[in-house]
Amino acid sequence: MDVIGNVAVFTSGVGRREPASARRPSSGYRTTTDRLKVLVVDDFADARALYSEALAEADMDVHQAEDGLTALNAIARLEPDVVLMDLSMPGLDGWDATRAVRALPLTKQPYVIAVTAASGPDSRKLAYEAGCDAFIAKPCTPDVIVDCVRAIWRCDAS
Repeated sequence: MDVIGNVAVFTSGVGRREPASARRPSSGYRTTTDRLKVLVVDDFADARALYSEALAEADMDVHQAEDGLTALNAIARLEPDVVLMDLSMPGLDGWDATRAVRALPLTKQPYVIAVTAASGPDSRKLAYEAGCDAFIAKPCTPDVIVDCVRAIWRCDAS
């Protein structure tokens, strides 16, 4: 695990569920005109809007969900490349939603980046065990979100 400030990227875990080629269908390799598809999941509308705006300004195709159940439906429908998952939400929380994502029969599994105020070492370990590929502690700036999404996607290209 690499920890830089309030971001932890589980470097030993990136791609641990399947090889990078399984994350994208062989006919679906990105071209320079394709945009990274990102789903922002957070129960706070202001956080969703802030992160979504920053990602859209970074030329990403951004979608939103306000809870875990809505996120699962959106993931099944959209098959995003990256999911920013708030872990502490009412109803189906981010922990259980991430586990459920990993069980979905998707063409490609998305990278899941945990975004949470629960920032202790136990939270990082539990996020990794739930299936997250990276961990961002709140509060964080939108730049941190954009940089983490770009960094984790670059891991797939290498």
